[in-house]
Amino acid sequence: MQEQRKASNTTTSDIVLESLREQIINGTLQPQEKLVEAEIAQKFGLSRGPVREALRQLAVEGLVDYCPNKGCTVALLSPQDAYEVFFLRGSLEKLAIQKSNCRLSDYSLMIMETSVEEFRKAVLEGNTMKAVHADETFHQQIIRSAQLDRLTKMWELLSPLNGAMFLSVQNANHFGQLSGDAETLQNAKSL
Repeated sequence: MQEQRKASNTTTSDIVLESLREQIINGTLQPQEKLVEAEIAQKFGLSRGPVREALRQLAVEGLVDYCPNKGCTVALLSPQDAYEVFFLRGSLEKLAIQKSNCRLSDYSLMIMETSVEEFRKAVLEGNTMKAVHADETFHQQIIRSAQLDRLTKMWELLSPLNGAMFLSVQNANHFGQLSGDAETLQNAKSL
């Protein structure tokens, strides 16, 4: 019975996590906005446990700041935060490219082309969450080209921070990633 309840809490926590993450990245929840556990729990019709778990995960991802005895607020992310995530992910992707000798399968290139188009559409629609997902899909093909499980796992650990990176860029009021991804794709196609 307890196992069932634990699985149920994980599921509800994931639902809250995804909803809050999307609201933060799409700007529905603004930087430095207070996130009150009880209010969120009431909104979802849940106890505070799954909400607390979701907020902890968002803090790990860098989307929420936690202050003891004060609670959580939406993080105000700096360009330095975005740079660090970009730098770390880029370093791992560089290793993947070196390991694969810049070879990507036709299937990977097709997925990357689709991702670039989805990214462009998302930017035009102002849908940051869709842009984040398209970006993840694009870069995932690069990382997988190395066929190194540990490298992929390290990159995936940074994956939740990708939303934080986009949010800080959005807060700076521009998307600099698009042209870089399109250029990367063109370079990969010419190999």
